[in-house]
Amino acid sequence: MRRVAHAWCLILVLIPLVMTACSEDDDSDNSPASPQAFNLTVTRGGPGNGTVASTPTGIACGTDCSEPYNKNTVVTLTATPPAGSSFTGWSGEGCSGTGSCTVSMTQARTVTATFSLSPQPQTVTLTMSKVGPGNGTVTSTPAGITCGSTCSAAFGQGTSVTLTASAAAGSSFAGWRGDPDCSDSQVTMNTDKTCMPTFVVAVGPSMVTTNGRQLIVRRRNQDGTLAPATPYIMRGVDWSPASPETQTSPTDANNANVRRPEFGKWATTDIPLMAVMQANTVRLFIDPGFDQTLGPMGLAILDELYREGIMVIMTVDDAINDLNRVRQAVTFYKDHPAILLWMLGSEWNLNRYFGVASSVQDAARRTEVAAALVKTLDPNHPVATSYGEIDINADGLRLADTQNYVKNICPSVDVWGLNIYRGRTFGTLFTEWAALTTKPLFLGEFGTDAFRTTNPTSPPQGAVDEAMQAQWDLSLWNDLFRNLSANDASKVALGGAVFAWNDEWWKVAPAGSQQPGGFVLPTGHPDGFANEEYFGIVTIDRKTRQVYDTFKAAFDPAFTPPPPTIALQAVSRGSLVPGSSLGFGEFRQDGTPFYHRDGGAGGGRGFNVAAIAPGTGALLQPVQNFDTWGTRTTGTAMNAMITFLNGLPNGTVVLVAVGDEAGLNTDNSCAHLSFPWVEAGLRAFEALGSTQLRNYCFRYSWALEHFHNLHTVLWPGMV
Repeated sequence: MRRVAHAWCLILVLIPLVMTACSEDDDSDNSPASPQAFNLTVTRGGPGNGTVASTPTGIACGTDCSEPYNKNTVVTLTATPPAGSSFTGWSGEGCSGTGSCTVSMTQARTVTATFSLSPQPQTVTLTMSKVGPGNGTVTSTPAGITCGSTCSAAFGQGTSVTLTASAAAGSSFAGWRGDPDCSDSQVTMNTDKTCMPTFVVAVGPSMVTTNGRQLIVRRRNQDGTLAPATPYIMRGVDWSPASPETQTSPTDANNANVRRPEFGKWATTDIPLMAVMQANTVRLFIDPGFDQTLGPMGLAILDELYREGIMVIMTVDDAINDLNRVRQAVTFYKDHPAILLWMLGSEWNLNRYFGVASSVQDAARRTEVAAALVKTLDPNHPVATSYGEIDINADGLRLADTQNYVKNICPSVDVWGLNIYRGRTFGTLFTEWAALTTKPLFLGEFGTDAFRTTNPTSPPQGAVDEAMQAQWDLSLWNDLFRNLSANDASKVALGGAVFAWNDEWWKVAPAGSQQPGGFVLPTGHPDGFANEEYFGIVTIDRKTRQVYDTFKAAFDPAFTPPPPTIALQAVSRGSLVPGSSLGFGEFRQDGTPFYHRDGGAGGGRGFNVAAIAPGTGALLQPVQNFDTWGTRTTGTAMNAMITFLNGLPNGTVVLVAVGDEAGLNTDNSCAHLSFPWVEAGLRAFEALGSTQLRNYCFRYSWALEHFHNLHTVLWPGMV
C-alpha cells in the first residue's frame, strides 16, 4: 500500500482559551538561527577628560561606553582628548600606546582609555621701565604691553615678544637698557624680564664758546630755547666710576673698555650725590660708549646729568689718540645739551698718549690733528686737552716747550686742562700761564688723598686722615677761586675738577682690595706721598668723606673764599755750608718751592729776588737773579738790583736769598770789598729792614723777607 505524506492539524477549542498547534510530519529543523554577539565595554581612567569612538559605529564614550558586536567582528577604537587633557594610552585586551586600539570580538571584552590633565603653559612677566627725560610709548606683539598705561604683562614661557617704541613729539627714542635680551627689541620670554626704553629730549646742544680767557655758555633749556650767554665757572669733579671688582686688562689700552660699563652701574647713585654737593661739571676720562648697548646708556646718563644741572667734559680719544674713536664719539654725543667741552688725552706730555707717540713733540702734533678733526665735526663746543705740569726740567717738558706747544703746534686747542700737584696752593701757576698764552686753563686734576702716610715703605704705613684731605683741597680751591676769569676777565682760570669723585681699587695690585701703595711726591701732598686708591671724595661704596661737605659749601654759588693766608719763605745756602757744594737760592709758598736755582754762573749765584703781590701771593714778575759775584769788580749786577728794588710798588713782598756767594767779600775772607757799589747795596738792604747785614759773611747763607716801604721785616736772618 502506498504511503503518502500527509499533514495533520489538531484544533483544540477550549473555552475561554483557544490554542492552535500545527506540525509537519517531518523529522528535520529548517528555521534560521540568530548570530552570537559579545559586549565591548570601554572604561575611562585618569584625571583628564576625553572620548572614545568605534569603527564600526556603536561606541561613543562619553555617553555610550558599551555595545554588543557580533562574534568575530573587528572593532577599532579611537581616543580623543579635549583641550587641557591628553590621552596617555590603552590598557586591556592587548591594547597599548596612544594610537588606535583594535580588538576582535570573539568574546566579551573590556578596554580602558586613560586620560591625564595637560600641564598648563607657565607664564612669565615682561615689564617696561621707561628712563630718560623724554616721553614715548611702547607696545608689544603679541598684545599685552601698551605702555602708556599698561607697562607689565604676562606671556607664555618661551614666547617671542616684539617691542615697538614710539617717541612723543619733542622727544626721541635712544635705545634699550635693562635685560640684555631687550637690546634688539626682540625678547624671548624664558624668565621674568625688565626692559628700559630710553626717551631723550630732542632739544639740541648747548652753545659754548671762548671769549678771551672766559668760557661762555648758552645753556639749552628743556623747551629747546637757549639761556642767555654767561661766563662759566667749573665747579667740577673727575668722574671715573669704579666698583670693588673693577679689573684691568693688558690688552685694553688705558683700561677703557673694562671701565666703560661702570658708568651704567653707578650713575643713579653718583649723580644725585654730585648734585647735592653742588658740582656743576664732571670730567670723564673716557666716553661712556656709543654702540647699541652702551650708547643708549650713555645718552641716558647725560640726560640725568643735564637734569641735575651738571655739564660734561668728555674725553673722546680714550686718551690714546684714537682718531676713529674721536670721530664716532663726537658725532654720537655732539647734540646733547649736557656737553661742555671735548677733551683729548690725559696729561699726554707725561705719558705720550700711553706710548702711542714717539716723543712729547710727536704727542703735541697728534693733539693738533685730533683737535682740528673735532672742529670739523662740531662747531658748537670748544676743544680742550689734558696736560700735566707745565715746567719740568726734562727734554720737551720745560716751560718754553709748553709755550711752543700752546702757541705754535696746537693752535686748534681752545682750552688747556692742567693736572697740577704743587702744594696746598698752585704757587706761580697762574702768573706763568698768563705770561705764556692768552688762552684759558682749567685744573683737570687737583687735590690730595685721604691717607696720611707716616712711612713710605712698601707697603706704606699710615692711616686715613679725612681732615687732612679736606683742608688741603679747600686751600687749593680757594687759590683757584681767586683766579677765576668768570669773576675777573683778566684772570686765567675757568675753574677745575677735583681728583677724584670715588676711590678706585684697580690701580694698585692686587685689584679688588684697597691698598695704600702709590708714589712719592714731596711737595704735591701734605705727607709727600700719593696714595692712589684713596683720592675719592666718596669711598668705593659711596660713603661720603669729610671733603664732600667741604666742597658742598665751597661749590655754593654764593661762596667767597676768606682772605688768603700765605706762608712765604726764602731759603739760602752758601757755598761754604758743609755738604752744599755750590749752594742754592730757593723761595717757597706754603711750603712748596716755586723757585730753586743751584749756585754757579747762569744759576742762582749772587742775590735772587722775588717780588710778590701781598694779597694773592702771585709773582709780580719772574724771579730775578743778580750775579753780584760775577760782576764784583764792576758793580753792574748790584746797581741793577738796587734799581729793581727801588722800582717796586709800595707794599710788595720782597724775598731775597743768596745762592753760592754774593761777591761782597774779598776771597777767602769775610771783609767787605771797598767798592762804592758794595756800600750802596748794603744801604739798599738796610732800607728794606735788614739789621744784621754788615756783620754777615756773604759766602755763607743769607735771606730776607720784607714788605717794601712798609718798614716791617718779616723774617731776616741766616738759614
